[in-house]
This record gives sequence, structure tokens and C-alpha cells, in this order.
Amino acid sequence: MVVRTYVPIEEYQAIYIAIPKTANTSIKGRLMEIKGLPGSDRPHLRESGLTNITPQAACQRKDWFRFTFVRNPWDRALSLWSDKCGENSDVDLAQYGLPQGISFENFVKTIARFNDKYAEIHFKSQTQPLFHNGQLIPDFIGRFEHL
Repeated sequence: MVVRTYVPIEEYQAIYIAIPKTANTSIKGRLMEIKGLPGSDRPHLRESGLTNITPQAACQRKDWFRFTFVRNPWDRALSLWSDKCGENSDVDLAQYGLPQGISFENFVKTIARFNDKYAEIHFKSQTQPLFHNGQLIPDFIGRFEHL
């Protein structure tokens, strides 16, 4: 899986700040459709055609619309656990002490101990990608529950 956190949409002078487990796959897929890119059902592939910019570059594009979505942390953790710790997971989190089949209780206890600096992208805090050098990047922060 390729992580593209700051996705520029040049045609609309916009930047999507992707946070895993907050409709990220659906939003990136729709952006691919808008851009006319094939394979919108698999937007995380390296060949998707979506690009990534640095947080610094996102901050510098002040005249662009920068947006993201966040999710209720409990629902996000439950979604992550059911998606990434089950038999059909596409991400191996065992190196983080999160083997497939781990109980939800132990999963939550484990991810709560991680500092964002060492956490895997899927269980970093949702605020981590929203700031660069203390500056809030997005102009709009939507809620997953309102999509």
C-alpha cells in the first residue's frame, strides 16, 4: 500500500489531506474519477496516478482549498481493528504488537501506547497530518459522520 497523505488536485487548486479510516479510499477513488484516471476502485496502488506533496508544500499553497475529514476516534479504532486485524487484512501490523485475531480490547490498549512518531499510519492520531511546524494546514475539516 502506498500512502499519499497530501494529494494535490491541480484542476481545482485543492489539496486533500488523507487520514486513514475516514472514507479515504472512497475520496481518493472519486478524485481519480474526476481526474479521469483508471482504476478508481484501487486508489492506493502505486500506479494510481495520484501524486503526493510534502506538508511544507501544502502549507505554501495558501490560495488553494485544503480539506480533510476526521472520524469519531472510537468508530475509527473499531473500523481499523475489524479491517486490519482480521483474516483478509491487506496490512500486517504484527510488528506493532497487533497480530491478526487480537481482541479489540487489547488492540485499543496497544495502539494507545504509541507515540505518533512511531505509530503506523493507520493508527496515528488524526491530528498528526493536519499540522506542519505548528501551523494548521486544512481550511476545512469535515466529519466522516456527516458524509
